[in-house]
This record gives sequence, C-alpha cells and structure tokens, in this order.
Amino acid sequence: MMKRYHACHCPFAKESILAEETVSAELCYCSLGHVMNFSEAFLNRKLEGKVVRSVLNGDMTCEYEITIPEDIMAQYVTPQESQTVIANYYRYYKAFCLSGIIEMHEGAVDWITPKKGKTGPSLAFHVQLSNDHCQEELQELIAGIKEKTVPNRWIITPDAQPGNIRALLKANGFQDLTENAEQPEPGMLLKASDFTPCSPDENPDVVCREVQTREDFSTWVDVVNTALHGWEMIDAENYYTCIKQKNMRFYLAEIDGKAVSTAATIQTGEPD
Repeated sequence: MMKRYHACHCPFAKESILAEETVSAELCYCSLGHVMNFSEAFLNRKLEGKVVRSVLNGDMTCEYEITIPEDIMAQYVTPQESQTVIANYYRYYKAFCLSGIIEMHEGAVDWITPKKGKTGPSLAFHVQLSNDHCQEELQELIAGIKEKTVPNRWIITPDAQPGNIRALLKANGFQDLTENAEQPEPGMLLKASDFTPCSPDENPDVVCREVQTREDFSTWVDVVNTALHGWEMIDAENYYTCIKQKNMRFYLAEIDGKAVSTAATIQTGEPD
C-alpha cells in the first residue's frame, strides 16, 4: 500500500489509498491532462493520450502514453536515423543465425526459422514485394505459411513495400497485432553524444558489467528469456558463440549481486 501511496502525486488520490477507500481510476485522466498540457503547449498541437498504468487500478506505478504525430517526429528523427533503426532491426534478426540452429531465407521477404527439431524464433521481416506482382508473390507466401515453411508472424517496418502492405495483408487474412497492443514496440535510437554511463557514485547498489564467461552468459540468457520473451527462445549452449563476435557486446545489470537487467549491442562500421 505504501509503495502505491508514494508513487501517486495526486493529493486527492493519495489519501484515498491510505484510507483503503480508493477513488475511481477515472481521476487519473485528470493527471494525464495535466501532463499533456505541457506537451501540447511545447508542440503547439492537440495530442492524444491514455492512462497505461495507475496505482488506483492496483499498479505499483502510474504511466501515461502520449502519441506524438509522425510529422512532428520527422522533425527530430532524420530519414538517415530512421533507416539506421530499420537496418539494425535486420542485423538483430540475422544475428540469431550465428547459433547454428536458426536458418535464414532471403528473398522478396526475408525470414528466420529454427532448423528441424530445434527451438527458436520464427518470423518474417524485410518485406519488399514487387509493386507489379505483389498479389502473386503474396499468395505464394501464404501457401508457404499453410505448409509451415514460411513464418506466420511478420514484422512490418516503415520501409516495407508496397506502401499499402498493411492493408494488403489484412485483406488476405492477416491480423495486425499492433491494433490491440497495450503498447507499441518502439525502435530505439540513442546518439553517442546523449549517452551517460551508469555512475557507481550515483548508483552504488547497481553494478553494470560486460558478460565475459559462459556462466555469466547463461545468467544473461535466463533474464532475457524470462523478462523479455516469456519463454525459452534462446539457450546459452548454442548462442554462446555470439560472445566471440568482435562486433557484439553483452551486459548484465545487478543489484546486490542479483542480475535484474540485460543489454546487448551490435557495432556497425569501424570504431572512432
């Protein structure tokens, strides 16, 4: 109860939590509006937002989501930066093939699938169908899905072709999982100039270190499978080879010696 109390910044809601007579979570839309006022004033645009989590609904934190229109985002994310995010999505998916148990298919649509008898990710990406023959190509791929030779989960990135690919897929029986998702899956971009390393002086209880041993990598895999994927998508035995790649780095974050978070990087180009 006290964690929820301290997580709330609304004086009306806070006291109701202590009194165990919690007011309606609809009150949180007042806080959402307060947060949106600053964003709308800064961007000079009416925005849309929603309450994602609320202590009045039993959550441990309050979280609001404000949608920034694409034309505004375009002012802050250059086309080159957008292409960098997309290209690194592809590098990430292809990296699974380093395990030796994942196969890569390249064509109008690229995809990765586990080898026979193996377990792992199965998804299609880099969708580049021909504008003139997209229906024919799509029907062949759908036949492959029915035969279980083509993954039924497709990742659609902004560079996918043709431009109406989402509508085309839905018209052919695909379901857009983003429509009912609680949160979209973002493509993250961090400029080196904006990066601030974790300081041991500021966070003495948090230790961030690079994975060096098989034992550490096994811990890294356990955290990723549990917290990110929710199933044993990867295993330490087959993916340990990734540690030996010169352009890949793996990191663990620990609190009181217990692993609580992970990170991985894939370097492109030559280091400065």
